[in-house]
Amino acid sequence: MMSFKNLKDKFCNLKKNVKFNRWWVITFLFSFALMLTFVDVTLNRNAVIRSFKFGIGSMISDLNEVGIDVAYDDIEFDNIFIFPLLKIKNLSVYNLKGEKLWNVKIEKIFARPSFWGNRKIKFSTDGNISLIADNKNWQINTDETEMILRLNKNYKFNSFELYLNNVVIKDVAKVKKIVLALRGVTDKVKNNILPLSMEGHLEINNVQLNGLLDYPLTSNIRRIYTNLNLWGNFDDNEGMLLGAENWLKSGGFIDVSSLMISWDPLLLVGRGDVHFNENFEPKVSLHTSSKALFNLLNDLQNKKYLERKGVFVANILLGAKAFKSNEKDEHYIVTTPITYRDKKLSVENITVKNFNRKN
Repeated sequence: MMSFKNLKDKFCNLKKNVKFNRWWVITFLFSFALMLTFVDVTLNRNAVIRSFKFGIGSMISDLNEVGIDVAYDDIEFDNIFIFPLLKIKNLSVYNLKGEKLWNVKIEKIFARPSFWGNRKIKFSTDGNISLIADNKNWQINTDETEMILRLNKNYKFNSFELYLNNVVIKDVAKVKKIVLALRGVTDKVKNNILPLSMEGHLEINNVQLNGLLDYPLTSNIRRIYTNLNLWGNFDDNEGMLLGAENWLKSGGFIDVSSLMISWDPLLLVGRGDVHFNENFEPKVSLHTSSKALFNLLNDLQNKKYLERKGVFVANILLGAKAFKSNEKDEHYIVTTPITYRDKKLSVENITVKNFNRKN
């Protein structure tokens, strides 16, 4: 007959074994969950890679249609999450058409998706960028370059953000910060006809121009900001060029909902729109309010960039309605339309620069 003590000892041993086995079960479940997570991340990453490969080929084809090409020395994809998703060496973007050739070169680009969501992808560069145009080479270096691309559930474009900090354009300028943000929109309609396809924001802070350059006003541009909205359906499934043509035919245009330039002593704010003709040449119309616009016009005219006769007449018309907010102000405030159409820049409906004329 089993004693109470033996029964108690067996029960304790059983309890210990249960505890021991429980930790083995927890370890197994954790390892299994970790394996499933790794498989899920890998499968999602492979889906992003397939989308990228297709997107890159489609993008190059679309750019070729409008006279732009892309080249690179090497491109690598990796489906292991601890490594960059994408690496590109010596990327070049250049034009195939036009009177003036240009080429943007980036030495290295890396792309990494977020661990838990492969639809958010961060791009970075090694900070070495060069722009070649008009037989000049501008070297661009940054302390920090970050690009964030967000995709929707179908792995198509949702939004894009670009952040550049402490940008140095050799022999040209130093820029404290540049921010560009683009977002696809599908839930707003203008006049019950045109949908809002995309909205964008661009901000440039604290530009210090090189003192050896020939520029108007002062050497410091405090801030440039604009908010642009793309109205009209832009469907590029049949190609960028055809998509742009259909967008234009449907009445598509760009709304400049906000523009601000602070360049001592100039302070200009405005809004307007940008339409295009059948050759995609822009027609810009802005309604502006500014302080010290006279200074900018006269400086540009003295540097022979603007036409003397046009600036003279524009100044007369502006002077008739200019005013000072108080007697101590040094500069006048004026409200005026500024337009660009048929390659002509106009202030107060007076042409101050005709780009059709060769200097």
